[in-house]
Amino acid sequence: MDKYVMLMIARDVQPFSMVEDDGFRNLMQHMDPKYKMPSRTFFREVMLPKIYKDLRKDLECELEGVQYVAITTDGWTSRANKAFITVSCHYVNKQFQLITAVLSTASLLTPTNHSAMNIADTIRQVLNEWKLLHKVVTIVTDNDATMKKACEHFQIKHFPCFAHTINLLVQEILKLEIIRPILTKCKTVVAFMKRSSTAMAKFKDAQMVTPPLGLIQEVPIRWNSAFQMMERILQTNEALSIALLGTAKAPAPFSAEEIGVLEELCSLLRTFEKATKLISGGKYPTMSLVIPIVCEMQSQVFSYKDSFKSPEAILAFNFLSERYNDRFGHYETRTVPRMATLIDPRFKKQGFQRTNNADQAYRALEDELHNVFKNLTQEPSTSASIAPTPPNPTSSFFTNLQLKISSRTTTTRSDAIILLRQHVESGNEPETCDPLNFWMLCSNNMQPFKELKKNSFVFQPRRVNQREPLTKQAK
Repeated sequence: MDKYVMLMIARDVQPFSMVEDDGFRNLMQHMDPKYKMPSRTFFREVMLPKIYKDLRKDLECELEGVQYVAITTDGWTSRANKAFITVSCHYVNKQFQLITAVLSTASLLTPTNHSAMNIADTIRQVLNEWKLLHKVVTIVTDNDATMKKACEHFQIKHFPCFAHTINLLVQEILKLEIIRPILTKCKTVVAFMKRSSTAMAKFKDAQMVTPPLGLIQEVPIRWNSAFQMMERILQTNEALSIALLGTAKAPAPFSAEEIGVLEELCSLLRTFEKATKLISGGKYPTMSLVIPIVCEMQSQVFSYKDSFKSPEAILAFNFLSERYNDRFGHYETRTVPRMATLIDPRFKKQGFQRTNNADQAYRALEDELHNVFKNLTQEPSTSASIAPTPPNPTSSFFTNLQLKISSRTTTTRSDAIILLRQHVESGNEPETCDPLNFWMLCSNNMQPFKELKKNSFVFQPRRVNQREPLTKQAK
């Protein structure tokens, strides 16, 4: 019982003091009259360390069997104005499931020093405690210059958070002078509605739906909250106008011209909202989505080029056109997202915007597979000639042909070329395909890839003497 009460406190982020609340104690007494509720001190100083120790031991055992992990890390400040840094690891387990585990949330080694070296030393200490430093293949952080510099000390591939990059670009758009007046009015109207209980009651009554929708206020650190605020105003504008007109000292309702501006701005930003949600998933791989998302965002956003009429939307679009390549153009030239896109059965070469980038990724992956074949110690050497098997005269008329086939030589380079071509030239999987599940099925059917080390991809080459075509299920 103590354990489950502690787990409830942890999972629901409840204060320890709840175990001393009369209502909770009465509930537990009714559930089990024999159970005596311990004090908050017992849960904080005895149960919490015990459960943490057990969970940490389980995680350490699982991480021992993991070859490669990716790391995400970020610094943040609590409401008590205390600085922390969180380090999380991400890996694929033996069941081909993507697992995320928080390794540490703690202060920097020197809390008063936020330099790149101090951040790097703090991260290194965490990774050494978990014996993961040599397993890390990629570190993901935000675009902060200090975090980037800290990652340089590890000599490990660094990847700037794609969702944060989207946030930076959209925040620049929202800060344009011509956009500020309409955003300010939206925030003013929402703030008034949240302050006035009379206006909010009229607003809900005017919607004539159950349950009625509420308004969303912008949060400065989350750009999509501004989009959600504008979109909710558009959804409830009729009821909102009734409430504002019927309430004393209320701001003026939105005019038809202002509604037109909001509609155009929302159509411009909606693609970025969808991309942010898609790339923020924690249960599926997201690295292979980066390049296809960049291509799709550009295609969708630029399709609105001739449809905007308001000066606000036109200027926002022009600014976006100028800054788009600066923010997103480099992703297709990075090794990690390149190879991830090529490996993903949904995208392959078709996920790239530029053919030459797809070709460079193809050559890099071919070299990677070539090195894997060379380093496979458990497989027989593929570069040496295979000793010919004496043909059985009674089993085949073409004994000379069989002798030539059995004595032919293969190379690791040709094996890599054949294997990669087989993957790339087969049909693309549908958008709903789970790439991890796809490769799990492939490993069960033909063992296509598994030992590909670089860039945190999990591949296993086939045995070189198995050259039968892919089965329908494996495809």
